[in-house]
Amino acid sequence: GTVDFDEGIILFSSIGMSTTQREWGKFVETITVERTDLNPRVKFFAGASGGMTIEDMDATPDVFWTAYSAALVTAGYTMSQVRVMWLQVGYDAQPAGTFSVWVTQAVTDITNVIKQIYVNCPNCKLVYCSSRVYSGYGTDANRTEPYGYWNGWAIREVISTQLLGDPDLAFNSDLTATVVAPWLSWASYNW
Repeated sequence: GTVDFDEGIILFSSIGMSTTQREWGKFVETITVERTDLNPRVKFFAGASGGMTIEDMDATPDVFWTAYSAALVTAGYTMSQVRVMWLQVGYDAQPAGTFSVWVTQAVTDITNVIKQIYVNCPNCKLVYCSSRVYSGYGTDANRTEPYGYWNGWAIREVISTQLLGDPDLAFNSDLTATVVAPWLSWASYNW
């Protein structure tokens, strides 16, 4: 599809891991049934994929963005048509360290993912960010607590950093010469 800002679709996509994939399906099912006043130009795309982590999304080109682009094309869309995203990510291998060291690394990695969203989907204007789900019952050491909880702090820091005007997450050309990221907002807090 081609981009048409006046009459074209408004593509709302998810990206993230398997829990994002499951939650997105329920969200789309609920909103399309309950909201009879939904703008008909809004279309939903399930871009989240099981096993995809921060490590898979923070560079271009890589496995995630190649697969994401191919899936969009198969569904009849392009990367340029993505206007809104919902992001929920976690690690495959947790960074080592204390709370502050872990959060600092996660902020860097999540910032890189957000910048890749803008590089790959240049018309994306808004990213809703969720923390990963509670993982206290997990058996995999890389997917247990406190990492789900710490992820919420990292998401908070990324959004706060943008709101404080960090040029590394600049979203508004009126405020800075170079836009490098979509505007960030909280979505659900899942921990």
